[in-house]
Amino acid sequence: MELYEDGFLDAHGIKLLGTSPEGIKKAEDRQAFKDTMEKIGEPCIASKVVDNYEDAEEFAKKIGLPVIVRPAYTLGGTGGGICYTIEELEETAKSGLHLSRVHQVLIEKCISRLERN
Repeated sequence: MELYEDGFLDAHGIKLLGTSPEGIKKAEDRQAFKDTMEKIGEPCIASKVVDNYEDAEEFAKKIGLPVIVRPAYTLGGTGGGICYTIEELEETAKSGLHLSRVHQVLIEKCISRLERN
């Protein structure tokens, strides 16, 4: 994505195979994905894109634990997970922010009925 955004691919006549950069953006940019779902009328869980831990903690406290941390642009969710405690949120959100190439994570209300042992 960085090579695409910097114009390197176009400048060198390189075409991506498989998913287009626009498709990657819609899937990996957490706010773009949420906006797309809302635009087509799909229900969305309470969520917020943040770029720092303090905002992540504030939103998690507002919506209640557990929450899911979903880093942007990590292809496969590296650095994310379900957080049942503020301590887990701190570790996961900070890791996700660090691993995300755009330093963003989506904090989302977890609606799983599974209890952690």
